[in-house]
Amino acid sequence: MEQQTAKPAKDNIVYEDFAKMDIRIGTIIAAEKVAKTKKLLKLTIDTGIDQRTVVSGIAEYFEPETIIGQQVTILVNLAPKC
Repeated sequence: MEQQTAKPAKDNIVYEDFAKMDIRIGTIIAAEKVAKTKKLLKLTIDTGIDQRTVVSGIAEYFEPETIIGQQVTILVNLAPKC
């Protein structure tokens, strides 16, 4: 059986780009479905420094009440996508 090597999904970035990212571990303290959507959950995440509201496309995979208390990784300095 021949072993296959996985190809990167995206191009490599330089260290300077990586160093700009503010990645934190946070705890989901509230979660609710977004009205009129099937995929979106509105999450309130406590990072230990502040609380942030994030919309995530995970509603097809998780029920809001089952993810409260779970820890997640959050990129806090990602520009909003409108």
